[in-house]
Amino acid sequence: MPNSPVIPPPTGKGPPLRPDIIHNHYYTTNPKALPWYRRKPFFWTAIAVLVFVVVACAVSLGVVLKLELGKSRMRVDHQTTSSDLRNVFWCYVLSIRRVVKVLVAIIDDIDRDGSRDALCHLYRVREIKASIDDKGDLIVTEWSADNRSHYRIRDQLRSRIPDAKLGSPLAMAASPSGVVHLFFLDTQDALSHVFRSATGVWETRTLSKRNGPVIASGPSPLSTAWHRTGDGTEVLAIAYANSQELRLAMTDGPTAETSWLVSNVASLPGPVPGQLQEPCFAVAGDWRNAMGARTMLMAVLMDDGLFAYECPIETWPPGSKTPCRRLNDTFRDDKGRDVSFAPPPKQLGWIRLDSHHSAGYDFSLVGLGEDGFISENRIGADEARKAGRGLETRMAVRAISATDEAVLFAAAGDDIYMYRLDVDSGSWRAEGSLQLTSHGKTA
Repeated sequence: MPNSPVIPPPTGKGPPLRPDIIHNHYYTTNPKALPWYRRKPFFWTAIAVLVFVVVACAVSLGVVLKLELGKSRMRVDHQTTSSDLRNVFWCYVLSIRRVVKVLVAIIDDIDRDGSRDALCHLYRVREIKASIDDKGDLIVTEWSADNRSHYRIRDQLRSRIPDAKLGSPLAMAASPSGVVHLFFLDTQDALSHVFRSATGVWETRTLSKRNGPVIASGPSPLSTAWHRTGDGTEVLAIAYANSQELRLAMTDGPTAETSWLVSNVASLPGPVPGQLQEPCFAVAGDWRNAMGARTMLMAVLMDDGLFAYECPIETWPPGSKTPCRRLNDTFRDDKGRDVSFAPPPKQLGWIRLDSHHSAGYDFSLVGLGEDGFISENRIGADEARKAGRGLETRMAVRAISATDEAVLFAAAGDDIYMYRLDVDSGSWRAEGSLQLTSHGKTA
């Protein structure tokens, strides 16, 4: 028999010694047939089946959650049940194998980027609460699906921040990019501004007009909103009141050191001797009036009723120094009746409806009554006002806050309760509380 040829040691040149094992598709030898479970038809079929199973489970469990949450009247036992069901579903999703874990990671990334996607908000809720302690420090609590952080803004700033006036009103709004802006009054009633550029990272900027600080009256509330002009400029506005006027301070660069533009909205009645009458108003951006112009809309409660004011801001800076005017029919129903409150609300707020396909109505105006009842009225250009059912909280609610996702937060006691408005039916659904949602017990 002939001697076997000597195989030289590997030199790094030429094909590998076992081309049928390593990169066999590079060579002319026939590749081995792939196992059935690695073939493309099976792969895509498996993906489709897995996605179907995930969607089916989500829908089924969503129905269960809806039924349970619908029965809740905000008692602790009901809140715990709702929270436990959410946690069970979230853990169930995480227990499905690799492909679903990838989907969950994608949802997590979307949430960190500030997306308003409904799916991400359903399971990865992040909320921020700001308050003022008895020393005049701004205290922030941040909730997410897996933790809660609690800190003083002063400790997160490199520069000095003015002391907040005890009992100062607060107003907060998030930009389209996810930057959170917080407004308050300092001890001299000057409007002050800080913003959160990332989780736990806060910065401060001077809020002033060309000739000095922006001064509000002592009892003035604050209301803020974003507005996009016709040329695409994002403008942040903060509404406040001094002793004689209701005003808007606006800027297209809230994170920069720049002057704010201040415009008068309406004259306010003079103070009554011996009474401390607090104004009541709320501002909303991106309102389209009957002519299709992009404006800001304000609801202003005065002694003789509730009135609508429109501020057309289609370009930046606006062409007029006093762009706002009073509207007569915006808050009237199909019988010509204005909004009536008994007693008057202590706070007003807006819920955006245009993203929820609510025919003809752009916003819903909510009002917090002294008894904890929250009224609701739908408002639209060229549409008669439509009174909603309202929300009976059966609690001593101190304050409310609403989002563009038709979610309303109500502060009562040591907790903050969440309600979601079903835009189609007009009913409200209780969704637990921030403390119980995050920890299972009241903090």
